Amino acid sequence: NDSNHMEKLRSAVTSGFQLKQESKTCEMLHLGDMSLGAIMGGVQAEELGISTKITSLESSSGNLPTVAATIAQIANKFPRPGSKFEVLLGHAENFAIADGDDPPSFVCAEPYYEILEGWHIQEALNLFYTLVVMRRKGVIGPSCSVSPISATIWGCAVELDGIGQAYNIEKGKDAAVIRGFCHTMAMGHTARYDKFTANFSLWQYKHKLLSEPVEIATIPYESGDTIQGNGEE
Repeated sequence: NDSNHMEKLRSAVTSGFQLKQESKTCEMLHLGDMSLGAIMGGVQAEELGISTKITSLESSSGNLPTVAATIAQIANKFPRPGSKFEVLLGHAENFAIADGDDPPSFVCAEPYYEILEGWHIQEALNLFYTLVVMRRKGVIGPSCSVSPISATIWGCAVELDGIGQAYNIEKGKDAAVIRGFCHTMAMGHTARYDKFTANFSLWQYKHKLLSEPVEIATIPYESGDTIQGNGEE
């Protein structure tokens, strides 16, 4: 539902295929649940006149991403003439190149993983370590293009006046019912945000920035196996 995100992903997929236009062929591997990037790849490759083999590797434990990918595949009439398209359910560490097949020359990831939804730093790190392992196993080679090329982690100090009261319970009460739903388990974490990692979408809360955004680290995807801290080369 995010048109800006959709356009950026489409542009990234198109750029990846444009690098392969001279060879007229491309083996694309899509990593991440929901196969939006793979579907876009199939459409863009045909427009550019490139013969493709596209594999979308879904790691979701649920049925929704796989069903969505299957419906999208049928609706877009994949595989199209001269190309191959497949959706595989499995984990990247178990992925291997079949005898006689060429390794991927283009890897695309949104990245989105159902089990990590909302935890964006963990999603970015998951893609990084997945690519590191696949390179070490020889599944993808050093000349393989990757989109996105990298991810940048930014941070800043914020003041959230009301978040400590977001879940609050009066003393002497064993349970809290909010709009008919029992929040007892959630209340058990009240005022313990210093004890565990919490994840809040800032746009949902009134907040004030206390510092300018600072670049913390860069996560490289296309090359290298080291996360660079701010200012490191």
